[in-house]
Amino acid sequence: MPGYKGIRSAAHNVADSFCGVMNPGPECTVVCHILAAATEAGEPEFRASLTEDVIEPAFHRTAAVCGSVTDYGCMLVRLVESHGGVARFVRGASLRLRFDLDDERELVQGVFRVWVPYECIVEVLDDRGRSHVGRVGGLWPRCGLVGRSGPRA
Repeated sequence: MPGYKGIRSAAHNVADSFCGVMNPGPECTVVCHILAAATEAGEPEFRASLTEDVIEPAFHRTAAVCGSVTDYGCMLVRLVESHGGVARFVRGASLRLRFDLDDERELVQGVFRVWVPYECIVEVLDDRGRSHVGRVGGLWPRCGLVGRSGPRA
C-alpha cells in the first residue's frame, strides 16, 4: 500500500545499524556500554522509544545512550521516506535489545575473547495500528567495560 511501503525495511535497518560498530560511544560502541550496564545490574533487557524520550531501565540513561537513541529516531524517519514510505504514518517506534547474560561464549576473534548472544528488535507502529518489525541478532563481544559504565545523564 502506498505510503506504508518500506516501514519494515526501515525498522530492520535501524536495528542492524544500532547494533553495528558505527554506533560509537566513549571508548567503544554504545551497545558495549549497554551490555556493561546490563551485566552490572543483572538486567538483560534494554528498552527505548525512538519517538519519545523513554529509556528503560533508567540506569541506561547515559549521555551516549540517550544521544544514540535520539539519533536513531531521526534515522528511522529518514529511512522510512527513503524506502518509499511516508513518515507521518509512523505513530510510534520502539527498540528492544536483549542479551543472554547466562550464555557467555569464549571465542577468540580479533581482540575479543568473550561473546554474549543478543537480539535487537525494532517495532514501528503505523497509523492503522499495524506493527512493522525488524529483528537482528548474533553474538556481541564483551568490551572490558564492566565496572566502568561511566557517568549517568
